[in-house]
Amino acid sequence: RAFPLRTCRETRFKEKRVCLKYQIKKCLGPCENLISRHRYVEMVSQIRDFFNGDQEGLKKRMTEEMMTLSDKMEFEAAAKLRDRIRGLETLFVKQTVVLPEDRRSIDVFVPHTFDNVSGITLLFIRGGKLIGSRTDIFEDADPHEVLENYILQVYSSVVSYPDMISVFGLEDTEVLHDAVEKMAGRKVALRLRGFAKLHELGLENGKIQTELYLKKLAKRKDISTRLKEITDYEGEIKRVECVDISHLGGKGTVGVSVVA
Repeated sequence: RAFPLRTCRETRFKEKRVCLKYQIKKCLGPCENLISRHRYVEMVSQIRDFFNGDQEGLKKRMTEEMMTLSDKMEFEAAAKLRDRIRGLETLFVKQTVVLPEDRRSIDVFVPHTFDNVSGITLLFIRGGKLIGSRTDIFEDADPHEVLENYILQVYSSVVSYPDMISVFGLEDTEVLHDAVEKMAGRKVALRLRGFAKLHELGLENGKIQTELYLKKLAKRKDISTRLKEITDYEGEIKRVECVDISHLGGKGTVGVSVVA
């Protein structure tokens, strides 16, 4: 809502036809040139500002632009920008100041094990604020053994790198450090100690996500048991496939298969 950029694949984009995302206001329709190139590039720049920690400055600039549009009586455009600002404010509320004196962009990797379930939690710190986190679960692996490969995998699919990465649970990081800097194309600081508050925060988030994972796992097993009873199936259910065929008045038939 705050940054309605396109998420479609390049092949879909080249069809030059808006999709459902445009209809539900989650895309501005660049495929049909419904937004100018200048405006779109400007929005990409705003996203960079947001993830670099300049949220307050970004909000101020967007508010000034909204007022300018209103003065020009371009009320529809001003209303759209107002909605984006409200979406940003929702994101601001969710952010927590964790390093008030540090304005750098920092990624923090925290390995953990709770209830015999291992995982790694990644915290994203921008401008001293926690702007997001993710936790990945590893059922059959020691998180410390996969930590280095996990970090390399994370940075193999990003276009923007932090000023620093803080890694807990590793001792020899020379190879990792060189690899990250090579991918980033610039210097990236690596820290192994300190940031005790961030380590504790990572463990707290990891514990919560592990508990949610275990609840989902228990629910999934319960569903499998009920399904076996209904179908009178004695084996172990490893795969469920649902198929749906839809059409409009006998035309435009479409089939969809969902596998779990």
